[in-house]
Amino acid sequence: MVNLVTADYVNSVVAGAGGISSAMLNNLITAASVMAQTYCRRQFVPNRWVEKYDATRVGYLMLRQTPVLALNLVTLYPQSASPLTCNPNQFDIQAGTGRISMLPDATAGFPDFWALAALAEDGFPALGRGIIQVDYTAGFGYLTVATAAIAPGLQTVPLAAMGGMAGEGNTLQPWQISVGTTLTVDPGLPTQESITVSGVSATTISATFVLPHADQAQVVGVLMPADLQLGVALMVGNLLNEPDLTKSRESLGRTMGYEYFVRPGDLVFTPEIKAILGPYRDVLV
Repeated sequence: MVNLVTADYVNSVVAGAGGISSAMLNNLITAASVMAQTYCRRQFVPNRWVEKYDATRVGYLMLRQTPVLALNLVTLYPQSASPLTCNPNQFDIQAGTGRISMLPDATAGFPDFWALAALAEDGFPALGRGIIQVDYTAGFGYLTVATAAIAPGLQTVPLAAMGGMAGEGNTLQPWQISVGTTLTVDPGLPTQESITVSGVSATTISATFVLPHADQAQVVGVLMPADLQLGVALMVGNLLNEPDLTKSRESLGRTMGYEYFVRPGDLVFTPEIKAILGPYRDVLV
């Protein structure tokens, strides 16, 4: 489980977080990260997904995971003896919403697979259940690729990019790989592993690898939106201070006392936190 916020960030937001052990704080951050993703009904950490979609007449697909970091492969009729693979470069991708559609000039590259008008004018199959398979990488973070094969052990690896901008709209923010950055190599594949960067140059990282990775292996890092980080950090604070929140009365001497307003069932997921997480929550229809 990759945490959605760092201990340093929580310490900057939550009073008293520095007063517990680093192991306990990490456990609370993990618990809050799981709870946030469960409440929002989605995964925030970048991963690689292979999903099947029904073909309809609308001419586009809405991918289930967002934001989209890379469209790796689209396959039509994946269950058939002769599946038709589509070049990802021939798709228009709206990363934030997960909407993908074939570019206007793409249909010439996709012949009628069944010779019976099986493909609509937009290049997607006209109708059918589960006949479009999409391989893509999505999540809140950034993506680069290794430009050389990687062998196990301590290695210096060239990357296509060491920094840049990720996200869009109000989630747009800069990213930069530095010493101590945690990265995931080959997300969603059998060779997936997490590494910690031990050294950097203008174009390379140094790290210890357990598994081998091919040239052009995807390398992703976590980059959560600021409001999402705040929501998770506040949940950590509520978990940390839950005993205090459950007190209904506290007396200090004979003349002074405090009463704590308790919302049953809302000690961690307060209405304020739900309001922060609300824009990221998948709606069931």
